[in-house]
Amino acid sequence: MSESGHRAHDRAAEDAVIGSVILVPDDFHAVSLEPEAFFFPENRLAWEAMQQIVRDGKPIDPILVEAEAGHRSVDAMKLAELAGSVPTTANLPFYVERVRLCEITRMVDAACRRTIAAGEEGDELLQVMQAELSAVESGKQSGTVTPSRAIDDFLCDLDDDESEDDVVTTGVDEWDEYFWAEPGDVITIAGRPSMGKTALAQWATWQYVCNGFPWLVCLAEGTVRKFYRRLISMQTGINTKRIRQRNLSRAEVVEIRDAADRIRQAPLYVNDSCRMLPDMLRAIRRAKHEHGVKGVTVDHLQHIRVPGVTKEFERINEVCDALSNIADENPRVVLMQLSQLNRGVEKESDKRPGMSFLRGSGRLEEVSDIVAFPWRGWYYDRNKFDARQMEVGVGKNREGETGTVRMEWEHKHGYVAGPDRYIATEKLRGERMPRNVEQTSIA
Repeated sequence: MSESGHRAHDRAAEDAVIGSVILVPDDFHAVSLEPEAFFFPENRLAWEAMQQIVRDGKPIDPILVEAEAGHRSVDAMKLAELAGSVPTTANLPFYVERVRLCEITRMVDAACRRTIAAGEEGDELLQVMQAELSAVESGKQSGTVTPSRAIDDFLCDLDDDESEDDVVTTGVDEWDEYFWAEPGDVITIAGRPSMGKTALAQWATWQYVCNGFPWLVCLAEGTVRKFYRRLISMQTGINTKRIRQRNLSRAEVVEIRDAADRIRQAPLYVNDSCRMLPDMLRAIRRAKHEHGVKGVTVDHLQHIRVPGVTKEFERINEVCDALSNIADENPRVVLMQLSQLNRGVEKESDKRPGMSFLRGSGRLEEVSDIVAFPWRGWYYDRNKFDARQMEVGVGKNREGETGTVRMEWEHKHGYVAGPDRYIATEKLRGERMPRNVEQTSIA
């Protein structure tokens, strides 16, 4: 019995499932249960043995099941007795449903225990509970997945015309060739100061938003006001310094107001009060459930503080693990995180960054599905390179190619215009923009 008072296991139902399949082996394929659904160890072992027997193309019978299980708790005579005690195999679907309901009860009970152990209170406690129950609903906590179930799920996705909806893209082909992502993926943008990593992340974030994906930006440095000022500069081409000093013509004021009106329609949420790791995790969970965000941008890792942790190596490790875990926590999101590179890159002859220069933690590379390095040669050699060019080197791509994306850099204003001067402002006026989204005010 679980603490809630509901039965978390049903011996009779489990025995009836095992016995029914022993009686009618062909019914095995009609049972959508994994071994973890069985509470009693001997039944779990018997079901695992049946799965292996079917994969091997052999018939299911008590003797073969006992031999395959290789454990004294799985006995051929007892299996035969289970088959003989089944009232009718016609009720197999009801036995299966009963076993599945008991499994769900155990999963919910475990989710409640994990929620209490998290030590949160109030709204944060509710958000953790929602995430745990969402994981239960999707079957994430159901344990090891067999090859049969995994392949069936894959083929269902392959046949599903709507499955592409799970892919998060900007709609900019040059970028999406390398940076298309699925919920749960981690994109790391790493660079030295003045290479434009923050500007690049802001450009990419805006493209995702314009392409219909609600997005959260967590600022561990900088403010909401500065973020939106740069965004308006990117939209209008007006220098941020002139915007800050209000050194504007009437026409430019009108242009800024038009850009602000477009941005208000966007499902873009910015938080600059989450510089402690626990605060950031709460902000991400809240945005997932309140706004349905599909992605999170974190700027940047080295400025996130962890209570009680002072050593940078340990702090970055903990931050990387926590952020990658919350990205993979239902509902999953794409995580785009910014990181500094160590000074070792400055000793290279061409100053070009690579994977070995990720600052502070090997965990950063491990948790990342894609790692990109913005680089502006003009910063180092103004005679050799074009001031308007940024190269984004893709040094790691878990499910795609590595290579280079050439971006247009507005060096007088300090923002990325996109590949080949691609600016997506006009998308906000098109059909891709979600309707009735909550408006975001300009800070």
